[in-house]
Amino acid sequence: MTASLPPRPQEGPGEYAEITGLATEFISRMFEFERAVLSGREVEGLSLLGDNDGRLHERLDELQRRTRESVWNMQPWLNFDPYDPYDELNARSRSVGHQVRLILPPSGLTRNPLISSKYPIVRIGPVPLPLMVIDGSVIVYEGSRAPNSNMTVWVLTRPDWVAPALAMWSAAWEVSRPALDDPSRPPLSARQYAVACFLAQGLGDDAIARKVAVSRRTVASDVRVVMDLVGAQTRFQAGTRLGSMAYTVDRS
Repeated sequence: MTASLPPRPQEGPGEYAEITGLATEFISRMFEFERAVLSGREVEGLSLLGDNDGRLHERLDELQRRTRESVWNMQPWLNFDPYDPYDELNARSRSVGHQVRLILPPSGLTRNPLISSKYPIVRIGPVPLPLMVIDGSVIVYEGSRAPNSNMTVWVLTRPDWVAPALAMWSAAWEVSRPALDDPSRPPLSARQYAVACFLAQGLGDDAIARKVAVSRRTVASDVRVVMDLVGAQTRFQAGTRLGSMAYTVDRS
């Protein structure tokens, strides 16, 4: 079994045609080099970070520890995850003052209406493929499928390959816009977001109150805010909808 080319970036509006073209050119250029690595050859400036084999978080953690200044991210969506393993990495980036940027398409906010509460800095724009730019010189991107059919994640450091990916990111950032009018006032406060996570984990109001150190009445009020955000009529329905947002994964 051989690696397969990932889907062609979806054609967007005319104003995004250049960005889509940059993405298509990048994917096509890297495909043969990815296959070479997957077949056991060494390709200078290109390394396989993982293929959803359970160790991707560990490897991203190692990469993040070497980050000096910035992490720029574009993703087609980010699922709501009440047990998010990347929270520690995100907190570390904030604590050391990394410049963090994130672009999602409009569907990313529809799919997960809590995302702008977790990342108030998120911007809405074209996302032709999942990609991160680290310190302006390292590209982490999703590439072709591995022989085991998992999607692969790659690290790219060769300057002449980094340049077109960086150009694509920059073009997408240029046409993106803030998701929130005021990022300092997200739909959910940090506490309300924590309440949503505990609700998705199946905790009752008393247990949540102990977790976030507020009264049960305050938790009940926060739960109603979460219910309104996800369009739920009952507490149970809110938990169910949060669960469906957390575990719906389709990368094909």
